[in-house]
Amino acid sequence: MVFGFWKKSPVQLQSGEDLEIFYTNSEGISDVTILKLKEQTRDSIILSMGEKFREHNPFCVDMTVNIYFRREQLLGNFISVIDEVIPAEETEGVLVLSLPDMVHWVEVDSSCLPSREYTRIPVEIPVIIGYKDKVYPGVTQDLSGGGASLITYGDIQEDVIIQLRIKIPGHSILSHAYVVRVEKEPPPANQKESPVKLAVEFSQLEEEERNYIIQFCLLKGREKK
Repeated sequence: MVFGFWKKSPVQLQSGEDLEIFYTNSEGISDVTILKLKEQTRDSIILSMGEKFREHNPFCVDMTVNIYFRREQLLGNFISVIDEVIPAEETEGVLVLSLPDMVHWVEVDSSCLPSREYTRIPVEIPVIIGYKDKVYPGVTQDLSGGGASLITYGDIQEDVIIQLRIKIPGHSILSHAYVVRVEKEPPPANQKESPVKLAVEFSQLEEEERNYIIQFCLLKGREKK
């Protein structure tokens, strides 16, 4: 919810701060990811890409990106251009972006926005997982605006993108998700197949859908108190 407040101010960021990067890749697909600020100089900002971009880096020189960050109930935004891409090596790679003179601010209702660290709510929601032309049923162990822990019996590996349909009561949400971690659970009694626990981060998720998940998690969180 926008309160109609609008102003401009110099770009002043903090080392280690999470920045939301909105971009369109070479295939024309819009996506968003969260990167940490490594350094801000007079003319540029340097962002840590992390290990997950070592093999699958979607960024390129001269790509235009939209940057968002938050200060309490203020949402900061500016448009930048990627000047340099240094690929990830053993630990991390970096992006170097040109730094504009000013940032736009909009005052918003922060309860409608995901926080920098999404709060995970323990909740069991049915999900359908699509991977390599196969479909696997599953269930969430916990859920947040940024991702989820899932239990399934599918043969799914780490560092892959899956399709995910979450059957929230009264609403069905479709998203792609990046598989951060895979853990094999001990097989239940009298069963040969072991369940698999997936830790996933949402990608290509519409903000309206993300806000729906957040509001659902807030409701469930209040019910548990």
